[in-house]
Amino acid sequence: MSKTVQTSISAIRRDIQDYLVHFTRGIDKGSPFDVLLKILEEARIVGSSNFIKGGRRCICFSEAPLIEHISSFNISAINDEVQTRYTPFGLLFKKEFIFQNGGRPAIYQPDSDYNLLHGDLKYRHVTFEVGGVDFTWEREWRMQSDELKFDFSDIHVLVPSNDYAEDLFSEFSTTEAEMGVGFDGDEPVVDYAGHSAHYNLKVICLDVLGLKASW
Repeated sequence: MSKTVQTSISAIRRDIQDYLVHFTRGIDKGSPFDVLLKILEEARIVGSSNFIKGGRRCICFSEAPLIEHISSFNISAINDEVQTRYTPFGLLFKKEFIFQNGGRPAIYQPDSDYNLLHGDLKYRHVTFEVGGVDFTWEREWRMQSDELKFDFSDIHVLVPSNDYAEDLFSEFSTTEAEMGVGFDGDEPVVDYAGHSAHYNLKVICLDVLGLKASW
């Protein structure tokens, strides 16, 4: 495929994004935000073997458009029988950054195909059965690693509301914040730029952008 064709398709397909999102979760409604704060304080995401066949430690991301995840958050909030693993808190990374650090798309396939994969690729396996187990909607990427270190310049922080955005900023600067709504590429961003040489947080604040996410 020529680069011109690829660029044109990417420009018109809303399901093709140049970012990946790592969501946080917890044991109650407030804890995903606490997990997010811990990740930001340490400037790293720690790998986990949860849901990884073979027990390999990985860091997981989703390539699905953010607006589609918001729909699933809201379904989970009104129907206890429909629950996702995600909450509207997390970090967005450029796809190129994750790829350069070893991240790759998951391989959706039956468990019977697992041993067909080379050993170095088995961490990418996700169980898929037509008419049965199907997580393809997550469009998952995985990085096999104990941790991913990052700079604040590498990320956008995702929170559901302005209240969380203000709490987030207060954790990282005692100075007054400048707030504005703009665009980073095609992605609307609420940018909290503190008068501090140490922190410049780009925050995607869903309710400021008119997007309501429940969980």
